[in-house]
Amino acid sequence: MNGLIPHPEIQALVSECERLRTLLSQLYLRHDNLKLQLAPQLEISYMNAFGELECKIMQVQNEALRLRRKIGLIQAAKNRNEHPDIAKINDLLEMEFKEYLWQLEEKQRSTEMAKKAFKEQIPMSTEESEQFRRLYREIVKATHPDLHPGISRDKVRFFIDAQGAYSQGDIATLLAIATMLETAAP
Repeated sequence: MNGLIPHPEIQALVSECERLRTLLSQLYLRHDNLKLQLAPQLEISYMNAFGELECKIMQVQNEALRLRRKIGLIQAAKNRNEHPDIAKINDLLEMEFKEYLWQLEEKQRSTEMAKKAFKEQIPMSTEESEQFRRLYREIVKATHPDLHPGISRDKVRFFIDAQGAYSQGDIATLLAIATMLETAAP
């Protein structure tokens, strides 16, 4: 190094920076694994197990609230010495509970999608899973913008694409990204 002798404190700081950079890399990988792999799988499993029950609860709550509101509207008409117009009350209830019904339908759709995803899940073998994680770790270590300030846009794009592939369990895309990284200029 040009004949200069580095100061021991500087060497210690450089070593500490490298240690922290490695730790940061490990934490990013752990975060990505939790966010992109485990969380979606847990959500699918949860919706598959409890989605129908939650929909049924929402449906019963909706019916109870509607009946309570309908009784209140009929009672209000009686208190005014009016004959309650049931058709009008039903129309009013439809308007008032439209949002609630939309939420119920959305919950039912997400439950059906989770059931479909749960049935379509093809578990990776232990070897495939390890290769998948190892490949993802290598790509992230080479392309993460926080670990490599000033990295090229292409490598940032590889990082983003790798995250998407990891979240989808797409090992073929990760292999393609790894191959492109090997041939890409530094």
